[in-house]
Order: sequence, then C-alpha cells, then structure tokens
Amino acid sequence: MTFLVLQATSFAQVFVAALFLIIFCSLLIYKFPQYWHLIAIFLGVVITLCFINQRTNELKIGEPIRIYSDQVKVSDNFFYGEGKLEKNKVLISGTANKSFEKELNKYHAVYLVNYKAKVETIMSATNPGEFDYQKYYRSKKIRKRVKLESYHIYPKQITIFDWVHMLRKFLMDYFEKMPQYTRFFASEMVLAQNPSADNKTLLNSYRDLGIIHLLSISGLHVSLYILGIMWLGTMMKRTEEEVILCCVAFLSIEILLSNFQAGFVRASLSYFWSVFFNRKKIMISSGDKLGIVVLSHLIFNPLLFLNSGAILSYLLVFGLEISKNFGKIKQNIVLNLLVTPILLHNFYRINFLTVVYNFLIVPIFNFILLPLTFIVIFSFWCLPAIVKLSEPIFKGLADLTNFIADKQWGLVTFGQIDWLQTIFLLVLTVFLIILPKNKILKLKLRFIIVGAYASIFF
Repeated sequence: MTFLVLQATSFAQVFVAALFLIIFCSLLIYKFPQYWHLIAIFLGVVITLCFINQRTNELKIGEPIRIYSDQVKVSDNFFYGEGKLEKNKVLISGTANKSFEKELNKYHAVYLVNYKAKVETIMSATNPGEFDYQKYYRSKKIRKRVKLESYHIYPKQITIFDWVHMLRKFLMDYFEKMPQYTRFFASEMVLAQNPSADNKTLLNSYRDLGIIHLLSISGLHVSLYILGIMWLGTMMKRTEEEVILCCVAFLSIEILLSNFQAGFVRASLSYFWSVFFNRKKIMISSGDKLGIVVLSHLIFNPLLFLNSGAILSYLLVFGLEISKNFGKIKQNIVLNLLVTPILLHNFYRINFLTVVYNFLIVPIFNFILLPLTFIVIFSFWCLPAIVKLSEPIFKGLADLTNFIADKQWGLVTFGQIDWLQTIFLLVLTVFLIILPKNKILKLKLRFIIVGAYASIFF
C-alpha cells in the first residue's frame, strides 16, 4: 500500500503494487473472514495517512524555525541539522556566529527568527550508484533544505516533550568525553547514531562484511534490556506487573532516545503486543503477531518502508519466521539470500562470505563488545579510568574488522538492480524457502535464481 501511494511512478509499478495488494488482502480475508471489516477499515486508515504524508505543505519563510541542541551540529563556525518550520520538518544550515553554540547549549530549544534564507528542494539521485538523499530524507518527512544567511536566536519555553531532546543532548555530551571507539559503540547502542565522521571507515567495514545489523539496536538489545530489568526485579522482589511496567516504560523512553530507529521500534512493539496477548490470554502465532506489529508500525509511520533499514529489519524477522525449523548454518544462508535483492538494490554490492563473518564476529560482539559497552556507559561517570581498559579492546577489534574488510574477501560489486528484478528475486527466494520438500521443484527454482544473479552480474 505504501509503495503504491508513495513510490509508484510508472504504470508497471502501479500494476505490480496493486497486484500484490490484492493478493495479500485476499490471503488476509481467506484466513480471517470474520475480520474482513477490520481489514477494510485498516486499509482505509493507511490510505488516508499515506495521502496525508504525500501532501506537501507550503513553507512559510519568515515564521520561526524551531531547533534542538541534539539535532544540530556545529563545526568550524558552521551549523547543520534538522529544524521545524511550523508543521514542516526541514534541513537547516548556516554560519554559526559567536553566540550560536553557547546559546543553543544553554537553552537546548530555541527559535531562529528575523532570518534571511534560501529554500531548496532536496535533489534525488541522478547517477547510477549515487545515494538517494531525497528518498532518505523523505522517509524522515523532510523535503526542503533551508540555507540561512542571517538570523536571531530566541529561547523557547521548555515543555515536557522537550525533555527527551535535553536527555539526548546530555547523553551525547556524556559520550563525547569518552575516547573515539568507546564513544562510537556507546552512541550507536543507545542513541542509534554515529557520533563522528571519523568512524566512516569502520562503518563501511561493517557494511562490506555484511554485519552492519550488529550496530542497529533491535531485537537482541530489547531482549537484553528485558532480561536485565527482569533480573533486577527478581533481586528486588518486585511483582510481575511491576516488572512489566518497568520494561514498557524503559523501552518507550529508549524508542524516543533512539529517534524511533526502525529495528528497535519493531522489537519493542513485538514485546508490547506479546504482553497484551498474554494478559488477555489470546493465543496467536508468531507469524500473525509479526503481521500485527507491521500494521501497527505502519499506522504510526506510513513512510516506514521508504527506509531501507526498516525493510531489512522486517525482512530478516520474516526470514527467521519461515526458516525457524532449519539448522543454524542453513538458516544463516537462507537469511542472507533473502536480503540480497534489497542489498543489491540499495547498496549495489554483497559479500558471499557474510555467513562466515557472522559466525566469527557475532559471538565476539554479543559476549565482549556489547556487555563491555554497557559496563562502560554505567560506570564511566564514577570510574572514568575504565576507558583505559575498554578503548584498547574496542580499537583492537575495530582494527581487526577494518583489516578483514580491506582484503575484500567475498565482496562482489554487482551494480544497482532495478525494482522489478528486486521483487522477482525476492519472491523466488521466499518460494524456495517455504515450498514443501519437493526436491525437483526446488532444484528448478535454484537454477532460476542462480541464472538471474548470473545475468545481472554478467
């Protein structure tokens, strides 16, 4: 539905999107015929929300621009980041005068008034392999860039909603006191953002090895948070209801701190729905629960699937669901095959040794990097010297990751595949996974998939 309304531009795209919409709606009505009216209501709500988000409001230049200290960066007398002009989110940039950073950090929320500015539309990618900033920022509901030539700062009265931004800024300043690699992992795990451009090489290494998902706070982190809170609740002899309330409150706050990072919101919604169904004693399959999570996430954010990270997050969970009876190695291979079309469409390259790298690096990440990160976060304020222990470990593992990535073992650049090839390969892969054990039919599908990838490559 969101692809049909928000992304389809040609007749072929509209036709394919409408075809899939009809198929999925038919499957839902076939499985839940008693809820057909709820399905119709949901479709109506999503269509309405999509059209609302599709509509562009005219920017009223001259109205105050609201900015927060956690959303604006200042570097070399220049500032850039996000702001809000009435109801519209915009990118902002300009020259930072002597008092700009001081006043922004003092008040945390300010208005830019009496300004002169130029407004530009964020351009889409024009060359093959170029990152599409227009699509990326559109997923964040940003369409325009405002370049400020002059302005005055006026402090904003702080409300309860502004405290989230103040807490994010406090954590950013707290992490800023840490050395480079400790700061990098702490910021990624809590705020879901890279704190410095100096870490670009490491990020590219994680991406080239196919392990970038480790830096995305999602299901693994939600599970660890819940286990930690449950352990504390048990030690403090709290009731089950109190522990659940603490989990819900903590996850809700972390959703705000992570700036609604798609993977974390998905995992948190899954926990919220699990609590609801358990309390109501409603029996529901994990597959149906995943569907409900997707639908509820789309209601809150109809632009969700404009973000490739959100697509990969849900696709991986879907892959885990349909391959849950597979062995560990086979499941890893299947999951990598499943996300390959999306990776080729968005990043133009894949690593055929991703399964190997995951087996090697994931245990190190789960049992060394992640626990050490949170130990440092909670200990640094009273024991700053702990970074003398953590930083060499983080740096050593980062250097090892960069070294392996530099060898480019298993890395193949295909070039970008178009949307039709992406859907074709994705559907074939799903059928290959879920079909019954018909060896002849599966063998034919494997030949088709191999042939399709070979034709793209050559």
